[in-house]
Amino acid sequence: MGKKRYYPTVDASTGEMKMYFGEWIADGIADKIQGSPNLIFKGFDEEKAAEEFLEAGYIERKDKNLNTTDEINEEIENRKTTLDDYQAIIVTDSSYMEATHPEVTGYGWIGILKDKEIEENGVTTDDKFVSMKNVGGEILAVEQGIKWSLENNIQRLDIYCDFAGLASWAYGYRTNTPATEDYHKLLEAAHKKMKIVFHKINSHTGVTYNEKADSLAKKAITNK
Repeated sequence: MGKKRYYPTVDASTGEMKMYFGEWIADGIADKIQGSPNLIFKGFDEEKAAEEFLEAGYIERKDKNLNTTDEINEEIENRKTTLDDYQAIIVTDSSYMEATHPEVTGYGWIGILKDKEIEENGVTTDDKFVSMKNVGGEILAVEQGIKWSLENNIQRLDIYCDFAGLASWAYGYRTNTPATEDYHKLLEAAHKKMKIVFHKINSHTGVTYNEKADSLAKKAITNK
């Protein structure tokens, strides 16, 4: 007989949370969880630890899915109009050009405050990021945006990104590389000082700020 454990899940698209308890295979938990690309989950021996996973709050419950580019653009614009002095938005993206610049990965991000916007980009030759190609740049973009938010004493940060793994690693799901481990530690530390909420968007679909961030990441590589 296998070991019974707690398996909390968070839907990255809707924010819906569930808790399962039992054996991974024998009680059919694997069948309920695996195969759904939107579910973030982790196994725990203790119920308290499983509840803390759900309470992390990196994804908020949504009344509806944002299925179109216009809906996502509208949400970002609406959120901009309600920002106070201690809230911010970042939109992130990355680029990797294996054919021409395989030695670097690039990142770009836009920071939005109540009264101004900034654009930042850069590249790295650090192999822990370059070996992950585009994903390494995705991590760096969020890390840089979080550090900027901490410097500006932000208390709530909304992150719009097109790679779901960024939210998963925030929860500590499969952080099995040096880059993802360091990323998770940064998120944990930052989350004690401000609320961080992820919003998954589709890439290259015309979301205005995502396209800008993508362009910034590409320019960082071509202008290096």
